[in-house]
Amino acid sequence: SDLPPEYVQALASHNLVPLWPSLRGVLPPTKPRPNTRAQLQAWGKKFQAQFNSVSDHNGVKGYTGMYVLKAAIEKAGKLDRKAAAAAIRNSCFSAKQHPGVLMDVCFDANGDIDRESFMTEIRGGKTVVAEVLPAMGKK
Repeated sequence: SDLPPEYVQALASHNLVPLWPSLRGVLPPTKPRPNTRAQLQAWGKKFQAQFNSVSDHNGVKGYTGMYVLKAAIEKAGKLDRKAAAAAIRNSCFSAKQHPGVLMDVCFDANGDIDRESFMTEIRGGKTVVAEVLPAMGKK
């Protein structure tokens, strides 16, 4: 796409879906949506009940990020930012082992995240997951 990344991200927002039904079939890349995995679905329902609004992927990222940080602090054994950062590097945190982490995530030596990603498509005026892309380390 020739669009800047922030525009592509904005087009994928659930808030804009009703405004562009003529773009059926457009595949904006997006982060995980709360309708793709059981724990994401449950989280999405809880979020909507509490805030009377549907979260986009930014809510999922923020929520999961705090629980990854919690798991890293526990792994480090102390509340120290350098120790927590070191605990994140070259580590994986699974949703099964760390309640609150909504999907399995891994980090490389630089602290860059590796996890599944989702391609979405507009169908019937709603954003649906068209394809699940594996984590890069699982190719």
